[in-house]
Amino acid sequence: MPIFPLKFASLGVLMEYEDIDYSQAEIIENVILCESGGNPNAWNKKDPNGGSFGILQFQLSTFKSFCVDKYGLENDIWNAEVQIVCAKKMLDEGLGRNWSCWRKLQ
Repeated sequence: MPIFPLKFASLGVLMEYEDIDYSQAEIIENVILCESGGNPNAWNKKDPNGGSFGILQFQLSTFKSFCVDKYGLENDIWNAEVQIVCAKKMLDEGLGRNWSCWRKLQ
């Protein structure tokens, strides 16, 4: 696996196992930095939809609908790797608009 200047080790690991290429990893990393500053324990209690959680600031309903129900991932909103894999799958489907930070980066 090539070495990339990614801040999050889990992105490098997931590039190998989840078919995330460098450009996707870079997008996800930038969204992570914008959404949570890289804090996997980030919790935005002010989110008007009941809060947003974790490294990619998923709302509970979005996490359940996509990550758990659609993609069959582990039901652990605090798991950074689960969030990253889910984000990759969502980006593959053109669903980056779910993150305000993704929209800002466009």
